[in-house]
Amino acid sequence: MRAPKQFGKNRRLCKMKVGFVLSQPFGYSLGTDVRVRGLIGGLSHLGAEIHVITPFTENFPDTVENVYLHRISSTCTKLKISDLAYQVSRRFMTSSIIFRKVICKESFLHRSAQSLGKGIESIVNKLDLDVLQAEQQVASLGCIRVAKELRVPVVADFHGIWAEEMVASDVVGYDDACYRILFDIEREIACRADAVTVVSQEMKNYVEKSFTVSGTRIVVIPNATFPRLSQAGFFEDPSKVIHSGTLHPWENVELFIQAMPFILKNYSKAKFYLTRKGAKLKKITKLAHSLGVFPQFIWFDRENDFFEFLESCDIGVISSTTHIARKMAYPAKLYDYLSVGLPIVANDVGSWTKIIKENKVGIVTPNSPEAFADGILELLQNPKLLYECAQRGIELVKRELNYNASARKLLSLYERLT
Repeated sequence: MRAPKQFGKNRRLCKMKVGFVLSQPFGYSLGTDVRVRGLIGGLSHLGAEIHVITPFTENFPDTVENVYLHRISSTCTKLKISDLAYQVSRRFMTSSIIFRKVICKESFLHRSAQSLGKGIESIVNKLDLDVLQAEQQVASLGCIRVAKELRVPVVADFHGIWAEEMVASDVVGYDDACYRILFDIEREIACRADAVTVVSQEMKNYVEKSFTVSGTRIVVIPNATFPRLSQAGFFEDPSKVIHSGTLHPWENVELFIQAMPFILKNYSKAKFYLTRKGAKLKKITKLAHSLGVFPQFIWFDRENDFFEFLESCDIGVISSTTHIARKMAYPAKLYDYLSVGLPIVANDVGSWTKIIKENKVGIVTPNSPEAFADGILELLQNPKLLYECAQRGIELVKRELNYNASARKLLSLYERLT
């Protein structure tokens, strides 16, 4: 058995070696990208040595110290088509028929996990890691498949509940065999991992009750951000309103689109921006044109370019369904907006919208286009209120909602496991 390592009171002296296993490349989900990079950056700041293990071609910012990349060898990586294969499989995820017939098969999922597990094992055996953190369910399944051979504690990081997200996306229903397959896989992961990290208390409650897992093995590591501004600027002639999330079915972007005519009627200089990615892109574009509104669709491959544009906006909106999947998985754009001092307008879904209400960093509205428009108009027409919300958001990030705080909590879990 490996002798336990000593960790001093000064966490900056920590030399824990942590493996981060990815089963999704950067650039396909803003929420996933920000969480993974944020946790890695926070742990690195505390002195941990991070080894990113992935089948994809990745780069990590040079500004983050002690981060090493290891690429899993496979037929796809040898043919240099790993990223293409993921892109194709992601498209399959949005088609109910293809997802059921191709992806959502126990044999396919377990074979994929076994193959990923072997690749993970070949790398981890050379690294002498203290703990292995698996990001999301596919990576988690691969890690637990080889956990005994590795003799390294495995932490499964759930960004969301896959089975519930597929229901929220209208890809499967609760009475489908696919739902049960995904549910059982997630329960297996939660039961076999040494610990499970989740993004919210609501998700912890779900995992504990639905998967029958002891609450002591589930730790909330909230989504967060890093403050990108120290002080909010004054909003002169505000006009730019952005929905920065990927256009997933559970986003309820229709609410924002339907609010646009009401906003323009009372504030003609308003400009609207949405991302140019997501399963609902065509549907949202068609709806906008049918209502006579023409938002600009944008996408930035570089994270710095994205945040630079975000900083130039005046209001960030979050429109969401009230499905349980959305209540459990706190939206990453909430934290992105706060990091650049962007006041927020969101429809009331409970859970994470309490952050906006209680900290007075924006406006929470009823779930109608007219009410949503009124919330946006209230901010656009009141630059002083915009500034106050922006400054409170920046202070909230500095004080509480930052990845250094999340990383400290995660490091405490690692210490307990080792």
